[in-house]
Amino acid sequence: MRKLSLSLSALALTTLPGLALAQETAAAAPADITPYIFTTLLFLIGGFMVFWMAAGFAMLEAGLVRFQERDHAANPVHRAVFNRGHHVLAGWL
Repeated sequence: MRKLSLSLSALALTTLPGLALAQETAAAAPADITPYIFTTLLFLIGGFMVFWMAAGFAMLEAGLVRFQERDHAANPVHRAVFNRGHHVLAGWL
């Protein structure tokens, strides 16, 4: 028992000064966390997109989404204006 307590005290005496010295290096300049912030932001945006995609697919499977009205296909001028509006909206995004 005495040998065990002697070896434990020797172990404590050898490791405790090393722990005290480790605190001096922690005062260095903070690391650049910008890549981690952007990675987290991208992960969250992707998660929201997947969530809404799954909700849309569930609505499609439940029958809540119908085909587009046939009036757009019957009137070529109306269809051209409709397509142009989508292209302008996509250009702004």
